[in-house]
Amino acid sequence: MNTSIDYGSVLSRAWHITWRHKVLWIFGILAGCSNSGGSSGSGSNSNVSVNDRGGIELPPEVERYAREIERFFNQDPTVWLPWVLGIGCVALLIGLAFYVLGLIGESGLIHGAALADSTGSVTFGEAWAVGVQKIVPLFLLRLLIAVPIIILVGLLVLLTVGTMGLFALCLIPLLCVLVPVGIVVSIWQYFAQYFIVLENAGVVDSLRRSWALLRQHWAPVLILGLITIVGSFIIGLVLALPFLLAVLPTIVILIGSASQNVQPDWTAFLPTLICGGLYLPVLIVLSGVLTTFITSAWTILFKRLTGQAAVPVVVEPIPA
Repeated sequence: MNTSIDYGSVLSRAWHITWRHKVLWIFGILAGCSNSGGSSGSGSNSNVSVNDRGGIELPPEVERYAREIERFFNQDPTVWLPWVLGIGCVALLIGLAFYVLGLIGESGLIHGAALADSTGSVTFGEAWAVGVQKIVPLFLLRLLIAVPIIILVGLLVLLTVGTMGLFALCLIPLLCVLVPVGIVVSIWQYFAQYFIVLENAGVVDSLRRSWALLRQHWAPVLILGLITIVGSFIIGLVLALPFLLAVLPTIVILIGSASQNVQPDWTAFLPTLICGGLYLPVLIVLSGVLTTFITSAWTILFKRLTGQAAVPVVVEPIPA
């Protein structure tokens, strides 16, 4: 089925929704929680030098810290094992919390963008209520897609180990097939989310309808995909530019210190750390705006392809 899509109108409408309904930025920020791992800032002391044999000589305080860690783990396991398990559980709970917030952000953003496109208004409570309601279906959708992938990866590892690495020679041509298949599967899953959020479809039914949509309208999906991928790449470079400029002096200092075989002054890294710390909240907000814009564009395309003009499923906002 050939569908005529005005991509300029789609992108213009997506930006209108993004700029007018700034409450959706919150869900754009939350949506990033389940798509990217938390990158921790490197605030450690980088005072390293090169010894006469060409090896790296760590600062005394770093070597002392390493010896303390080694001494800690050389103790009876009953001493350090509870700490390791405790820290691991806390990290797991934090990761799970971010993942759940990411699911809420994704479904809330899809619903909010669709509601803004249909009615011209959306509230935080309306988007949040749908986000909470769709946690389980979206999780089951991802689980249903992830299980076969995990099984496939496990089989490939077993075959590689069982053949003493000979099967690894077959992985290169196999990757040429798996990479495009993986892209198709990710798009398939992505549109299944829209059927779950906007049309209350079940997990299996959403996958069936998503596949039918892709088969019928693969050209519009491909075109908007190329537009958003190229646009996101360019905008991502622009957003990362301040970080690169902040890190550049540090790289120059490290190279100069290594060439002179001296330890750099750690205070020289403070401007980089301060600038990076100040820009990080700005980067998070701008990334949320970008996510809101891209999701709005895909939401509008989905509605155009499915002929959906009615207001999406409305649930009562969660009381404050």
